[in-house]
Amino acid sequence: SAYTQSGLDFGKPQNATRDWFTSWNNNALSNMTSSSSNTTSSTFSIAEKTKPISNVSTMEKNPLPKSTLLDPESTSPSDSNVGAPDNSNTTSSNLSIAEKTTSISNVSMTGKAPLSNLSLSDTESTFTSDSKVGSPDNPLTIVIQLSGEMGNHLDKIANGYYLKWILEEECNITARTMLRPQLDNKGSISYKAPYGRESLKLCFPNMRHLDFKEGFSLEFKDREKEQGEWLGPETHNILHQRNEDEIKIDLRIETLKNVLSTKTLTHPVLPPNATISLPYILVNKLDASDPKDRYNERLRELFRFNLTNPLCCQERAINDEVAVHIRSFLPEMPRRGMKKGYEELSPNQTVNALLQNYGRGDKVAVLGRFEEFVQPYVDRMKESGLDVRQLTNLTGEQAFGFLLTTELEIFGIAKSTYVQWAAYLSNASKATLYSIRSPWTRNQFGEEGTFYQYNFTDPELREKMHFKLFNSEVQEEIDKNHSLARLNNQTMNKTL
Repeated sequence: SAYTQSGLDFGKPQNATRDWFTSWNNNALSNMTSSSSNTTSSTFSIAEKTKPISNVSTMEKNPLPKSTLLDPESTSPSDSNVGAPDNSNTTSSNLSIAEKTTSISNVSMTGKAPLSNLSLSDTESTFTSDSKVGSPDNPLTIVIQLSGEMGNHLDKIANGYYLKWILEEECNITARTMLRPQLDNKGSISYKAPYGRESLKLCFPNMRHLDFKEGFSLEFKDREKEQGEWLGPETHNILHQRNEDEIKIDLRIETLKNVLSTKTLTHPVLPPNATISLPYILVNKLDASDPKDRYNERLRELFRFNLTNPLCCQERAINDEVAVHIRSFLPEMPRRGMKKGYEELSPNQTVNALLQNYGRGDKVAVLGRFEEFVQPYVDRMKESGLDVRQLTNLTGEQAFGFLLTTELEIFGIAKSTYVQWAAYLSNASKATLYSIRSPWTRNQFGEEGTFYQYNFTDPELREKMHFKLFNSEVQEEIDKNHSLARLNNQTMNKTL
């Protein structure tokens, strides 16, 4: 496994994660070269779809080969360039930004009637000082700040489109989205950025036309400075979300509406070729109190997944099989993971608490990134009599595809956007996403630790998505000892 090859362990410094990514990338690239004729090989990884990071300029990564952008049953490049003005002898690597973002609103994505209001085609805009921001000819720019890998990319893009749909349908404000890649401390595109981008372009057809680096520009830095000087720090910091601190979406919308309606504000004059509006909104994270489920069907349409491509879905779940996803946060980020509360249930608690309704002979598929970290969970499940299938040989994309095909139940840690979105988009009848209460999380975050939950309003999701809080194995022992101590005290008091 990549975990074993890299020698990554709990005691390694956090920059070992970057070494692991690079090692994973280079090893997988050589695997792909030696077995390029076998597209169903389980050795494929996300790194096989990109150049080794050390050999690629941070300003421009080469796109995927044309063959990997097409659905297996397709013989035309049109699938990878939906809505492109000229599909003859054209691959996505030759398209300009404008060609990549041509409208696909007239294309059916699921065989059903197309959703005319599912605007996936945010074309470049040129703004003029005499047109109101938020009007059709001068749309408000929503900059989506990406980070992490596939799960985080899905979450950030969903946040941006969700805000766009609300503004357009409830506030009559026309908007367009712009993706901005994750940057490192030096202001260059992060080494992690290609992983989420290439996963989405490979397996999510509606993501292929998007320009994932459009927001990485000097113009964005100019707008950021201009908006800050124009509106002042308090208003600017509500519209331009600087980090992952939660800002209520209602506050952001009301602040935006006030800026657009205040006639005493002198609007800065933008250059004729400007593509980012003033004001603009930068979206990083939306508050957890709004689960975005009012657009449930539209989000499922936006994130349609290619289950027919073996690079995206190699194994499918059995009808009576539940899926357990082991995220393994701590091997990947040993220091930051604990600080953020990314603690997971132990193998014992996974069997005794999380899977308490399943017993001897029940089928369980176990998925995870690090085989060495997952193995104790598999061993403990087998020991309890569960019929276990271990699927740590799958890539991140293939594991996501497997989860989507699960029909019975999906289990995973609620802090993982990856398993959240897999559960959200899957056909599973039930998904149980857990948070953990442990001495560490209680000390850091309060009595309930880090209890992640969403109050869905969509009836289907309310029935399907379940958020539970479990004690860690250590916390379980502490609570048991406290209960015994209380019982002993009560007995002594009665005796006295």
